[in-house]
Amino acid sequence: MSGVIFTSAVTGDALLLILLATSFGIVYGLFVISLTALGLWLTQSCAPFRSLCFPYVNGFRNAG
Repeated sequence: MSGVIFTSAVTGDALLLILLATSFGIVYGLFVISLTALGLWLTQSCAPFRSLCFPYVNGFRNAG
């Protein structure tokens, strides 16, 4: 049966698609979690530099 082209999806194709979608979801979730953790870490580690870059923010905020 050489040269036969299958035109319908079989059970193996469906399972492969589910496996692919699951692995993509896991990788995407890890990527989102790592970027969130990086953002939280940078927020805390850059706090001393914010007072140097924006020295009048607290003054304007408290003046109103």
